[in-house]
Amino acid sequence: QAAGHSEVRHLRDATLSMLETVARSHALPEATVRRARHGISEDQRTLQAKEALKASDYAQVGRLMFASHASLRDDYRVSSPELDALVEIARGVPGVHGSRLTGGGFGGCTVTLLSRSAVPALLAAFEAEYPKRAGGRTASVFVVRPAAGAMLLQQGAGAEPLAGAPLSPQLSGVAKVTAALVLSAVAAAVIASKRQR
Repeated sequence: QAAGHSEVRHLRDATLSMLETVARSHALPEATVRRARHGISEDQRTLQAKEALKASDYAQVGRLMFASHASLRDDYRVSSPELDALVEIARGVPGVHGSRLTGGGFGGCTVTLLSRSAVPALLAAFEAEYPKRAGGRTASVFVVRPAAGAMLLQQGAGAEPLAGAPLSPQLSGVAKVTAALVLSAVAAAVIASKRQR
């Protein structure tokens, strides 16, 4: 707002061109610009993913997932070599639509959107390639199927009025799309890298 954009109350209200203008005119630190660029572009990708999911365009959702990972790696800088390896290995498997880190970053998990028929090839690729790129470590893989979504399940005294109802009415727009990315895809594999001690 202080930079002459009174319509921008939150980062999600800004555009990349606004960021570029403000960055130049106010000599913002490079790290601030990178992080803001990630936030703005991630919000745009999330909205695009929502529309792609509605259209069952999993190839587009996958492209957005790969772009999200690149932004998390390069702009927000919360990825790790192990996560990057998982995403790169997944990218090379036919039938994989997209992959990205998930959670808080700095190691942990990726989520991969793929066709069911690609699961065996993805598992084999991780088994063969990941230890070579991760200092001998192996990855734990959890294959999951899409579901109708998260539900609030409570019974008995004190149960919430929405018990048994989808959680989506209570979630923010970003949370709904994030849940949709995880739960409404063709198939997803969540990969957690084990840290050797």
